[in-house]
Amino acid sequence: MFLSNFIEKLNVQTSNTNSFLNELKNYLKSSYSVTYTIDRIEGKYAVCENSQTLKMENILLSKLPSHIKEGTVIKLENGKYYIDKNLQEKRKNEINEKIKKAWEK
Repeated sequence: MFLSNFIEKLNVQTSNTNSFLNELKNYLKSSYSVTYTIDRIEGKYAVCENSQTLKMENILLSKLPSHIKEGTVIKLENGKYYIDKNLQEKRKNEINEKIKKAWEK
């Protein structure tokens, strides 16, 4: 009797724990944001640099906005990719400023 009650309680706790972990995983996934810069297009993939890890990742072109090209900055947010025009413009200005300073020396 004791053993069967214990096993029943353990099963309930495991079920609740798995449910909680799934909810937590879904929440984190939905609020997760990653920024990429498109390095190049190869076949059906965009080869992108992850801005946080600096690692290259292949992303299916079918998941990305249709008008991307090399240098486009994209963001993955709430499971969807979109072009981050503000960050792209900011990076472009930073690069132009560095080039300008390099020529002034």
